Amino acid sequence: MSPMPSTATFQEAQGLFLVASVFGLFMLMASWNVCWLFYVVLILYIAALIALVWIFRFPNPNPNNTGAPMLVSPCSGIVDRLDYDAASGRFLVTMHVRWIDQQHQYWPIGGIVQGVDRTAEGTHVSIRAEGGETVTVAWKPTFGARIDAVPGMPIKAGDHAGMLKIGGRVVIGISRVHYNLLVKPGDVVAAFETEIATPFSARKPADQDLRA
Repeated sequence: MSPMPSTATFQEAQGLFLVASVFGLFMLMASWNVCWLFYVVLILYIAALIALVWIFRFPNPNPNNTGAPMLVSPCSGIVDRLDYDAASGRFLVTMHVRWIDQQHQYWPIGGIVQGVDRTAEGTHVSIRAEGGETVTVAWKPTFGARIDAVPGMPIKAGDHAGMLKIGGRVVIGISRVHYNLLVKPGDVVAAFETEIATPFSARKPADQDLRA
């Protein structure tokens, strides 16, 4: 049985939770003398608090223990696009993290953080994987994100990387030479549970996909 998820609402969204609580209490007091309006506001207030707890929940990931090295999804959401960059020979897998998906992010593979580029669009991290290849992860939040990464930092697959603040997109870049892609647009992925790709070195030659 998988463990029940806990919540990190107070750690990750203290300001948002405080504003929602104060505003909700103010609206309840303002509508006190109008019975029907008071109950409408009360229902909306409770629903808003439940939504905050749900959005910022901190689930305990259930890793897919296959015994073989793999590259797992850094987020929960839906595979939105699959592109191929001929210049770099890399697949770019774009995943859409909806507001209803859990917002916490994880490292998809173990290795060393090579570089971190923070821009107005988001945070781009390059990872020197344990197998020697480079894997990139770009977080492009809708409203904001906190990604804990500094060059030279060692990471393990499944370690907590940070979180998005209510949705966004995550783009993972992997080498066509090193990885066999396992997902396609429309697939639903779960953080640290869904395999995005498998290294060719971890598969039998007969099982490897022959790509032109």
